[in-house]
Amino acid sequence: MHYARDKIRSLTTIALTALLLPLGALADATPTYSVEQLIDLGMTHNQTVQAAESGIAAAQSGVVSARAYPNPELETSVGRVRARLPGAAEGSALTVGLIQRLDLPNVRNARERVAQSGVALAASEKVIVTSELRSRIKLAYFNVLRRQEELKAARENDTLIQEIFNRVKVRVSSGEAPRYELIKAETERLNVQRARQAAELRVDQAKAALSREVGGALPAHFNVADYSVQRLVLAGADLKAAIAKNNPYLALSQAELQRAQQQLALERSLRTPEVSVRADWDREPDINAARIGVQVTLPLWNQRQGPIGVAAAQLAQARNRYDALDYSLKQTLVTALGEYEIATTQVSALEEGVMRQAEAALKVAEAAYRFGERGILDYLDAQRVYRTTRNDWIAARYEQGAALVELERYTALNLEGNAP
Repeated sequence: MHYARDKIRSLTTIALTALLLPLGALADATPTYSVEQLIDLGMTHNQTVQAAESGIAAAQSGVVSARAYPNPELETSVGRVRARLPGAAEGSALTVGLIQRLDLPNVRNARERVAQSGVALAASEKVIVTSELRSRIKLAYFNVLRRQEELKAARENDTLIQEIFNRVKVRVSSGEAPRYELIKAETERLNVQRARQAAELRVDQAKAALSREVGGALPAHFNVADYSVQRLVLAGADLKAAIAKNNPYLALSQAELQRAQQQLALERSLRTPEVSVRADWDREPDINAARIGVQVTLPLWNQRQGPIGVAAAQLAQARNRYDALDYSLKQTLVTALGEYEIATTQVSALEEGVMRQAEAALKVAEAAYRFGERGILDYLDAQRVYRTTRNDWIAARYEQGAALVELERYTALNLEGNAP
């Protein structure tokens, strides 16, 4: 009898193992992405980056158009010649004319410089797009880490509160504790379960947002690799120099300024009279005639005062925008650096002081409750304080990462710590 029972247990264990092995293999097969892998996927699959690349291609085609020479113009006309005097020849007449407008070097070079500045502007816009995408992916990545830490903490709280509830239930059943402790423990358990369910939903939402930023290239189930943010070693002066050298927004404003300068130069060069070479050939019943000459457009009534004035105003506008942006970025950098320092200080204070004190207080309250020196309310209050402190630490880590992303947007430098 015992032999048969042991055999049934062995077969049951083997069957359960066979069922659980595929689930374990599936869990192990869940891919884990680092932040740089996520950024690479985003650069490959995000449609805004592809649109920016199409903008560069269009600007390069504009350079080809600027370098093209004007096409010649061909004119032809036919008619009939009738004699007005006796003895004059009659018959058909044919006239063929060819006009070639000359592309003057000063106009051609100015037009090409405008097109080249358009390419530089499109390239700067792509840098902006990639910089913004990199920042959004990093923020979404930090948000996933934050929500995962919150879920981990919520699950630990759920397990702990369940143990407390079971312990209180036994004490109430044995008459060692009043019934209100069981009611309080049950209420706390329900609150923690709701918090865990909400944390699970926030993780799914954070991962969906990250997948959306990447361009839908992530699988349905994935994990992200954690890394610790290191403290910056760059000084404020170095970061200001990095802004002047690397900031993509300032580079875009500089490209707009250069394009406005080239457009003004082009409008001024277009005041040069247009020159065309013209060749005509006439065939009449009794004679053939060939002529060649020059056709010049005289700038008497329209000397392009309007387009030149518009281009000059746009240049002044671009110069003012550049100066205002340069000043604003330097001021914003000081604020962003201060926010990073505050977040870093808060993380250090929570890790080295407040969390340790809350954890120590929780252990004391737990020991006092086990020995009957304190009630369930004191123990739950200590647990709640520790939980709140840990959530503050998780939020501070996210704020530190967000401040780091903000600094990278202004300096175009990769400032984060290395992945573990």
